[in-house]
Amino acid sequence: MGDRKTVNMKKTRIPLIWVLGGLILLTLAVNSCATIPAEDAKDSEVVMDDIVPAEAAQDVSETEAGILLGFDDNYYAGWEAAFSLFDRYGAKVTFFVQGNPAFCLNALEKGHDIGYHTENHVDLRNVDRATWTYETLDSARALRESGVPLAAFAYPFGFSDPWMNEELLQHYAIIRGFGVTPRFYTKEEIASGVITSKSIDNTVIPDDAAFYEMIGELLQTVKAAGNLIVPLTTHNIDDGAQWGIRRDRLEFLLRTASEMGLRFYTYREVALGR
Repeated sequence: MGDRKTVNMKKTRIPLIWVLGGLILLTLAVNSCATIPAEDAKDSEVVMDDIVPAEAAQDVSETEAGILLGFDDNYYAGWEAAFSLFDRYGAKVTFFVQGNPAFCLNALEKGHDIGYHTENHVDLRNVDRATWTYETLDSARALRESGVPLAAFAYPFGFSDPWMNEELLQHYAIIRGFGVTPRFYTKEEIASGVITSKSIDNTVIPDDAAFYEMIGELLQTVKAAGNLIVPLTTHNIDDGAQWGIRRDRLEFLLRTASEMGLRFYTYREVALGR
């Protein structure tokens, strides 16, 4: 479980090390914040009405610091059990699903967002074109026909080939990769098309002290910048999950972000310019 005595789980304060760490990360973010290459960021004839309901785009001139929190795969029971926790901190998140219209509609009613993650969670680099099309597009049709808007797509395992981004941007507003390195983006950079989200799974960060320190530094960085968003991704919400996050860790993240006054974004909000 790691040494948790050094962490005050009842009160979230911003230690000096977080501030210093945040300033360091902010410097890195300014100098190396992922900028979408021109070939990946182009519009690719996206028809937004096919991706999200026709709603007026909001003014994006005033950006807000925040997090873009996502959950991947098909852990519907674990996610539903955490709805009350999300409500407690006013957190809205995005579930990248493999189906299940009933769960999706329930999550949407609670203000959360739905993205697509293929039907069978295959490595898309290793399938033929017909299978690729089915997994990324055709199998999503049932969700869209049931009333679930899909603004974003997440690659299984984070694996892709360069040509896939351009193809998928014709059908999704945002394409998301997956990795262990934190990236910082503005709203406009996220909405331009292709991003990478940092894993916060238990298996990636097994030590509690390291997890709490990392979360504090990431959130302090976006807070200090004022206009940056950090995408974070995990899977199940379960104390024993390797590919997932313990409930106490999730609550620490949500509470710390809330107390810092950070915004919880969904992919659909960013796609709509909200």
